[in-house]
Amino acid sequence: DPQLLERELTKLWGTGRFETLNYGWVRENGKTGLIVHAKEKTYGPPFLELGLLVNNTSTDDAEINLRGRLTFQDVHRSGSEWRTDFSLGSRLLIGTEYFRPFGESRFFLAPAASYDNRQQNIFDGGDKIAEYRQKTAKIGGDLGYSLNARSEMRLGYSVGHFNAKRSIGDPVLPDLSGTQSVATFRWNYFGQNSPQVPTRGLLLTGS
Repeated sequence: DPQLLERELTKLWGTGRFETLNYGWVRENGKTGLIVHAKEKTYGPPFLELGLLVNNTSTDDAEINLRGRLTFQDVHRSGSEWRTDFSLGSRLLIGTEYFRPFGESRFFLAPAASYDNRQQNIFDGGDKIAEYRQKTAKIGGDLGYSLNARSEMRLGYSVGHFNAKRSIGDPVLPDLSGTQSVATFRWNYFGQNSPQVPTRGLLLTGS
């Protein structure tokens, strides 16, 4: 069934693991068989992606950050993925998630942890009235279900500590500190032709 075979090979190609992936016929000992040629990428995994984020919220205040993601695949089992995101600059961030499917089913578990240290500006009528240094450390995880290769649902919970300290602004504005817990339900659809630099397609997220 060439159509079924090509669909399965397309799914494998979509994992981003292979440099080339094709098939052909072979004849040995008087018998005809199918042979699949698969060549893994020589530069990964792991894969390292880097980018530069510049955010100018006002004429005298700009955020410049080096962003990155490090991805390991097949950690402890086939089909798993370990991603670590980071940011260096005006925002210090490190966050990691381990995606692990349950056996051959479509259910998966995704524990995660992160630390985020960022500047948060407060505006009133277009004028910046305060600047906070906001720190959040949390741990949690998602229980999810892959509807298909492009769509997934996730039910998650995280708990951590939140601290926001005013660095600029009226002294009457309060500092904040305490426990932060969040329960989430998310649905994601990834219909773009590339996860890094898409040129067409549809991306939908709901939470």
